[in-house]
Amino acid sequence: MMSESPPLPDGSNDCVSPSTVSSLKSGPSACHTCLSVYELFDMIVREVYGEGEGKGTVASLAATSKAFHGGAIPILWEKLETLNPLLEVIPMDVWMQALQNTDPASVPQQIAYPHDSPIRRAMWYGQHIKRISWSEDPESVNQEIYAVGSLTCLPPTLKLLRNLRSFSWTERRPSVARFLYPDLFVNPFLQELSLDTVLTEEAPLCSVLDAVRETCPQLRRLRLAGDSSEPLHVAVGAALADLVRATELIDLSCTSPLFDDVLLAIVESTSLQHVDVKVNWYTLDNMVVSALPSACLASLRTLTLRFEALGPSSLALLENIASSVLFSLALHVNAEVFDNDLLTKHLAALTQAPFAATLRKIEIHAWRMDSEEDGDCPSITFKTLEPLLELKKLTHFVVYAKSFAMSACDVREIALAFPDIQTLEFMAAAFAGGEPPVGALQHLVELCPDLTLLTMPVTAAFGVPYLEPDWKPRSRVTTYAIATPAEDAGDPRVFAYLSALFPYVPPDTITDAEEVSEDEKYAYAEYLEETRPPGEPVATACSRSESWAQIIAH
Repeated sequence: MMSESPPLPDGSNDCVSPSTVSSLKSGPSACHTCLSVYELFDMIVREVYGEGEGKGTVASLAATSKAFHGGAIPILWEKLETLNPLLEVIPMDVWMQALQNTDPASVPQQIAYPHDSPIRRAMWYGQHIKRISWSEDPESVNQEIYAVGSLTCLPPTLKLLRNLRSFSWTERRPSVARFLYPDLFVNPFLQELSLDTVLTEEAPLCSVLDAVRETCPQLRRLRLAGDSSEPLHVAVGAALADLVRATELIDLSCTSPLFDDVLLAIVESTSLQHVDVKVNWYTLDNMVVSALPSACLASLRTLTLRFEALGPSSLALLENIASSVLFSLALHVNAEVFDNDLLTKHLAALTQAPFAATLRKIEIHAWRMDSEEDGDCPSITFKTLEPLLELKKLTHFVVYAKSFAMSACDVREIALAFPDIQTLEFMAAAFAGGEPPVGALQHLVELCPDLTLLTMPVTAAFGVPYLEPDWKPRSRVTTYAIATPAEDAGDPRVFAYLSALFPYVPPDTITDAEEVSEDEKYAYAEYLEETRPPGEPVATACSRSESWAQIIAH
């Protein structure tokens, strides 16, 4: 709870002219009156607050006077990326007594500080912290880690984070996981919890989830990040299922594969609106499918499902989604080998769902990005994606695949199907000789007036089309990545053609892709999520014979 700023002293140095001096003697100036109102002062300080100079300005203001200090500190401390500021205001003698006790139960009797001035000062600062985003450095063990662990030695009567709303904790080493204790952050006001840690061990995550379920009724967002190839610990899965059932979560994300009990808790939830989960073959078995309610996830607005394999169970899950407000859907098929016809059946099920009229964004990931082998994963064809053409209101259409096999006519049919499309991305891992000709891009330019972001593999093997001198493009594309086979790399006719099609893209930004790291390859998905306002000229066009997903270097 924010403490009210004390009123400004009568002798504050307002900027007044000699003509107003007499009026000040009979009453405060308008400026003085304004700054004495805590809500107005808070609005003014927040207006200038920010990273860099703005933050420094507020910090300088806090050091000006007690009055300004009381109003500026709540803003400076509202969001912290380190616990150091809080650790530094705890008196040293409290630390010494707490660390000397081997029995935590005896600490409250030996440290009687709750009403002493130094402790009240620490509690006053701590009450202003609303968001903590703490991350340990995996390369080194610093003093802050040990200090964070020592916080659990303090008596429970010291509620240092009594108003914390959001807690984000990142530490991957099991040896450090012992420092994650519910006492650090659990309180009735907690709304967001993000844990990027080891999910395959029972401690301490199981006790954390149990404590959150019992103590945090306002929790609305939960994110668990760990090793995506290893499932949750069985006890952690049970604790997570209980938490989902006991709270009114709105947003749930878990990178590790879920067990069936967690999946059932998720699909039965009536409050979840945003879900991102991974489903393995052992999660969706016949028993789980038989237990699925006929109407799942009725409140869902965004959904990301990561399937290890497609089958009747995954199809049944999609067919039972009852949401009529879903607008964003992402399907990840992580299997190396999958059947194109089976994928088509899953896509066809989406067109018959209650959310078919509201769906605006769809992503299909039909290959494993971490694979170094081509395997037998087939090319994505127009027939594979044809069911989705019934979703006429799509504005974002993104497909990840090993390769594509499409003609210019296929691209034209896609352009005709989505007149409101704003983002169109066909991301291929490698060229397979079935890319549409470069002339197919003209269909998108002429038929999709709202298109602003475009990514597509094309070939110039059949020549570069000739544009009439008086031809004027309607394109609004401001960001694009066009990939061509090695034999077309550096062809000036291709670059000239692209420049004519996309006039909002400065020609000097058209460059060849260079070698990039694996981390940058995975970062491409995040790059796509960054929404750029229309008209902002950020663009790339790349030529590469290998994995053209590497274009994120730009």
